[in-house]
Amino acid sequence: MITALVVTIVILLGLLGVSLFYLIRFVSALLAFEDAVSNALRTLDESYNRISDILETPVFFNSPEVQRVITEIDRVRETFLGIANNFTGDEVASGTVLPEELDG
Repeated sequence: MITALVVTIVILLGLLGVSLFYLIRFVSALLAFEDAVSNALRTLDESYNRISDILETPVFFNSPEVQRVITEIDRVRETFLGIANNFTGDEVASGTVLPEELDG
């Protein structure tokens, strides 16, 4: 009777050890993913700010080609904002173009 109890405890402790091992591996992978997403959001924020600064600069050459490039840059800026909002779960600001809306 005692032997069966000891064997059961040893098996349960072994399973607990295996569970803890995989739990630690999962948590470390999750933390690494969180760091990667955080770095990506930081980069997107920096790019968004740079593009916003560029768009505020007045353009002295008013050809249709230049206006299309400015329009595309503005579209990319709004896409960055949409992606960042999707990552963080923030409410999407009005007028923000989401990536799936750009296809249509």
